[in-house]
Amino acid sequence: MKLVKKWLFPVLTCLIVAGAAVLPARVSQARDARQFGQIHTEELKADALPVYAPLSLADRMVLFTDRYSAQHPILSSDEGAYADTLTKLQQAQMVQELLTGSGIVPEWVFEDFDPYEHLTVSRLLLWDPAEGAAAQEPSVFYLFHWTYYTTPHNKSLTVNVDGETGLPIEVIVFDTNMSQWFPYGWDELHDMANRYFEMMGLVDGLDIEPMEPAEPDSKNYLALYYSVIGTNLHYSVSRNPTSLGISLELNQNETDFSGLYDG
Repeated sequence: MKLVKKWLFPVLTCLIVAGAAVLPARVSQARDARQFGQIHTEELKADALPVYAPLSLADRMVLFTDRYSAQHPILSSDEGAYADTLTKLQQAQMVQELLTGSGIVPEWVFEDFDPYEHLTVSRLLLWDPAEGAAAQEPSVFYLFHWTYYTTPHNKSLTVNVDGETGLPIEVIVFDTNMSQWFPYGWDELHDMANRYFEMMGLVDGLDIEPMEPAEPDSKNYLALYYSVIGTNLHYSVSRNPTSLGISLELNQNETDFSGLYDG
């Protein structure tokens, strides 16, 4: 009995010390396991959230046109092999209906365009590095290009579409038989421009006004110019015997078009 008493106390002391050393780690492990099995919530202040303000249509149009400017480099990703065939054809159908429904081109212009053979689509993503591209959602644009070449009738249609609104921000038509559906004259070109901008007016915040001169003196080339208010852009709506162009262009050093054709 005396022998037991001699070693019992030292052994108990060692066990207590060892337990004290191991217990905190075991308690911590048990607490962690319990916490990982629970949903934790933490109050997040509104001003701590990143803020992303989507660009307006006018801002995206500037971005689209500015991508070739050496003074304002734009980050871009051109997905030329846009492969989602089903979506591609659905998008092309919507563009076609919008152009024909707005009177930009007649329906029969598309009669020869087999969407599987004569349509190519690419997707363009653009970021403005000046606006912190890393935290920016890219602006998306689609290029639709229809071509049909046969003797003696050749035609093509190129449409750049804003991915956010689905609106054609540029339309270029070439058709050797264009005079059959679009008479060559100033009144007709004015009407075409008005129809196009009426279509673009479906989106608020895009203001257009004519720039002078409205009718330069030219027999082979007709062109009207329209300023996109609040931007450094203008629209050129032009016509020659076989083509129609509705194009976005950068103002060159705030060019005053009023004296462009004087003399």
